[in-house]
Amino acid sequence: MIGEGDTAPPATLYIMIHPGAPPEHTFRRLIGGYLGGATKVEVSASKEFDADIRHALKEFRRRTSKLEVVSEQPNSQTMQDIERGDQLGIPQLVRRMFQLTLDIQREAAASWFPREGTPPRSLVYVDDEVDKVAWRVQRTLLRTLLLDPTKATMAPSAAEEVFFLMIARSLERISDHAAKLAEEGGQLATAAPPANVLKAISDLHRQVLGMLEASEDLVENPDSDRANEIIDTADAVHSGKAVLMERFFVPKQGVHLSPRILVSATLILDSIDRIASYVADIAEVAIDREAFGIITGGHHSKRAPPIISQATKRESKKKEKVKEE
Repeated sequence: MIGEGDTAPPATLYIMIHPGAPPEHTFRRLIGGYLGGATKVEVSASKEFDADIRHALKEFRRRTSKLEVVSEQPNSQTMQDIERGDQLGIPQLVRRMFQLTLDIQREAAASWFPREGTPPRSLVYVDDEVDKVAWRVQRTLLRTLLLDPTKATMAPSAAEEVFFLMIARSLERISDHAAKLAEEGGQLATAAPPANVLKAISDLHRQVLGMLEASEDLVENPDSDRANEIIDTADAVHSGKAVLMERFFVPKQGVHLSPRILVSATLILDSIDRIASYVADIAEVAIDREAFGIITGGHHSKRAPPIISQATKRESKKKEKVKEE
């Protein structure tokens, strides 16, 4: 259960660990309470914590980096948010996520061309950092609405925050795939694939990296024209992946790729394909935000006059044509 205050959001999360409960269940309950806005967590059990439970608590503190142990007994532990809330707003957190996600994507691509004597670096901890910021976005949104419930009925404000949450979710998944790319990229590199295979994969990944860089600007300046270009590029990436899969699996001129190369290449292409889809989702959010701004009388773009949607432009052209006839 979560304790409640009079005017503040839920502040204290109380968790009783039952005998035999899997540690991953405890971890999920901790994360749920953290996302719900808890600033203090009290965990207890009828007997002394075992090593698995202690590891789950330690992993929770590492993954959130906001709760510190303030009291501990053999069968209980109290953690508290010593920073007193989140200082950054949701837009700033999303921009931070973009920076981290772009960095991890660039580093993942470098894993296919490892430097001699330099072992590939695991990107799991960088991915955890992205997850951490994504959780803060959700946590900040929930705490804002709980502190001021009237915001939930203020359509423009609530919708903007939901849009940012959707972007954060997509970035979180893009980051997950970067960690997979780095892992499989290292496997692919050690299998010594032909240069043309590496180039083809790198070119396709470079396209999604360009999409991601272009989508970052859409956060502050929603633009349906540019968003549609990103979505069109995603469609091209999907087609490109299919072409490469056929090329790799259907040998030509007696060139055969080893099973090890085929497995790693397939997993990498699958991740690139999924990343393209998630970036396209961000672009679709930009289109929705622009349309929402027009409908509510808001104005997201720095350009003037307000952007007119493609559907409106097409309708205007039809009317002009009818008048001319």
